[in-house]
Amino acid sequence: MEILESTYTAATMFLLALLLVALLVARLITPLERRLVTSVAVTLAGLFFVGQAAGDPVATAVGVAGWAVGLGSFAHCVLTWSSSAASRIGPLAVLFLLPPAFFGAVLVGGLVISLLS
Repeated sequence: MEILESTYTAATMFLLALLLVALLVARLITPLERRLVTSVAVTLAGLFFVGQAAGDPVATAVGVAGWAVGLGSFAHCVLTWSSSAASRIGPLAVLFLLPPAFFGAVLVGGLVISLLS
């Protein structure tokens, strides 16, 4: 279904609305919650590159480095966590912010692999 006199589909409009909700959620959560979501995304991207590498030493090294950095950052954030650092909308951060953060981490990891290869 296309919107009349437009090249954009209804799905495009839905995804744009979803992006706006994600930006709103990013503004409403605390900086510590942002770091938690980012560290989980980097950890998952590292695991993605380790699983995807299949014998490529550069991709494996980038994946292991991403996994280690993400896991270390996550552990640091968890250890500094307190109930006062929580926002009411925090649980929505995982739902709305983790997928874009994961794809961003995969793009950065792919860029690093491209530069090192």
